[in-house]
Amino acid sequence: MNARRVGVLLVAGLAIIGFAMWIASQRHLERAALTGDLVLADLERSVNAVTAITLRKGDGTHVTLKKEAAGWSVGEREWPADASKVRKLLLDLGALNIVEEKTRLAANFPQLGVEDVSSPQASGTRVEIVSPARTWALIVGKSSSAKSGYVRVAGAAQSLLAAPLLTVDADPKGWLDRSLIDLAPDRVRQVEEKPATGPSFNLTRDKKEQTDFSVSPRPVGRELSSAGVANPIASALSSLTLDDVARAGSSPDPKAAHALYRT
Repeated sequence: MNARRVGVLLVAGLAIIGFAMWIASQRHLERAALTGDLVLADLERSVNAVTAITLRKGDGTHVTLKKEAAGWSVGEREWPADASKVRKLLLDLGALNIVEEKTRLAANFPQLGVEDVSSPQASGTRVEIVSPARTWALIVGKSSSAKSGYVRVAGAAQSLLAAPLLTVDADPKGWLDRSLIDLAPDRVRQVEEKPATGPSFNLTRDKKEQTDFSVSPRPVGRELSSAGVANPIASALSSLTLDDVARAGSSPDPKAAHALYRT
């Protein structure tokens, strides 16, 4: 091999190495440009315009959150939604930013929980955010840490590690406003109790300063086990919350207990 050929090969080798380094640097710049970018473009400045949010899982579990004149409601329950929880989800979705790119291989999406939710085996949750101008759709997968998780914009080939970590729940009862009644015990003056079984009775307190409630009528020959034995009944409506709601039947349950509180 003569010197000229060696020189040509050397130049070609250096050119290949230089080209490879340039490609690597471009990829690095591309990734650097993505890091910190918002996952859902324009949502952050459109949060107040959002009118509905739907969350759906592969097993069919779903919830629809609707923005109405009176505030947010849970469509499947026809009940007010926890407005602070809805607001947090919207703000987190708007602020969701890319930490790094992950796999583009669809076969690996299930490992991150970002596969399409068309399959009952899909573990992720599809979130759709609707406004008059546009709709955003995101598949929220598994968590990576306490601060980030895996996501994929619906229809996109690229999966992402993004922050903050999103808390999504497709069960309607998870979005209900659970506060029901908060009647402080010291406001209660009288309670009329009508148990499902057994005789009715009344609790009364003539003065607010009176610590214990009196019970009437008392069974003949019976005494209260203690002066304050009836007091917990007056506290029953203090910070009362619900677990779930359903539409009432056409007629009330005749076996249900009733209590009337007066302040």
